Amino acid sequence: MRQVWLEGWAIGHHASSAVLADTDAVWDWPAGDPEAAGRSLPDEQLAEAEEWIHRHAAAAQAITTGRLRALARLLAEAVTGRLASAHLADQIRQLLGDRAWAAMTALTEVVRAASAGTTATYRHSGIVAVRWETEPDNLTCPRCRDLEQEGPVPIGSAWADGTTAPPAHPRCRCYLSPA
Repeated sequence: MRQVWLEGWAIGHHASSAVLADTDAVWDWPAGDPEAAGRSLPDEQLAEAEEWIHRHAAAAQAITTGRLRALARLLAEAVTGRLASAHLADQIRQLLGDRAWAAMTALTEVVRAASAGTTATYRHSGIVAVRWETEPDNLTCPRCRDLEQEGPVPIGSAWADGTTAPPAHPRCRCYLSPA
């Protein structure tokens, strides 16, 4: 998870820096190269990203624990006879090879880290309030539209539902902008 978060933080930093400079966001590392993404960060941002990653280690553990619990359920079903041993290998393969779950988790965690990088960049730039922004399409959920409608909050503060930054839910595509 560290690698996903580090690259997400760098994306958030570079995107918010571009917003502040009114330019297009550009990153010069190959997608999927978190070490190169980390090298693209100023020293203070890299240190802050590493501290954030360290503080969120429990979240990574929770994601791993969820997968291990699902695996344990499959094994328990096989031991108790509710799952035929002939099907166990297929079920394990499906669980561990679940691309939809992996994509959802990756998107959600990149957004989480990007929001942290964005917040840090805005804070370092003197921004005192942010707006919740949604994608302008019909895939945006009502919860996120409501958060956007609430308007700006002081940076680091929560909107009415207690959310302090995207993601508000799995697969959330929202982002913060300076207010």
